[in-house]
Amino acid sequence: VTELDINNDHLPDYLLGNLGLNSKYAASQNAPLKLYAKDFDVNGTWDIVLSNSYKGEYVPLRGRECSSSQMPFIAQDFPSYDLFAKATLEDIYGEKLDYAYQFEANDFSSIILLNKGKNKFEVKPMPIEAQMAPMLAAEVMDFNKDGYDDFITVGTIYHTEAETSRLDMGTGSIFLSNGVDGFEYDTDLNRKIRLEGNLKSIERIVINQEDHLIVGRNDDTPLFLKVNPLNE
Repeated sequence: VTELDINNDHLPDYLLGNLGLNSKYAASQNAPLKLYAKDFDVNGTWDIVLSNSYKGEYVPLRGRECSSSQMPFIAQDFPSYDLFAKATLEDIYGEKLDYAYQFEANDFSSIILLNKGKNKFEVKPMPIEAQMAPMLAAEVMDFNKDGYDDFITVGTIYHTEAETSRLDMGTGSIFLSNGVDGFEYDTDLNRKIRLEGNLKSIERIVINQEDHLIVGRNDDTPLFLKVNPLNE
């Protein structure tokens, strides 16, 4: 969550970063992605079960191999991949689901909350380029010196679960305020930006009265970047 002022109306707007829409996980109001947490195989450790909707039934998001490596009873109860593929979540876990912690998500897109005053906010979608990677951190700056808040965002996730490719496209993107109600993505500008590593955080710092950015990378040294005017 990052506070900024898109249109200089002196009301705080908010950027809400999310997973984005470029992964195998999908969710909507009518078909949320569901998560269950419980020691399903009673071995003393917690298990996580992810589920999505398929033809009106909730089914496991993970395949038989991944699921049974975590909970061996699944391989015994469903000896073939065909049987597992035809089973619903209820078929596999039964009444254990009723006693599990349950959570659900119905939107993975990053959005803007535009402050309309009097404690009212309007949800504004971000450009599709903002949905291509997780938005784990953002830093607000006026990159093009037009008097409006812009921002740069980063976010990569290398250590994903089995059967899920790592999410490594969030190597730094700048979004410029349109001065009214949202942000625009400049392709030519962003072609010049590529930050290497498993990026988790970004902060503005001032060194010798010049703007710099420090980027935190998981299991790696941080990056220090000098911010030059866009016309340089």
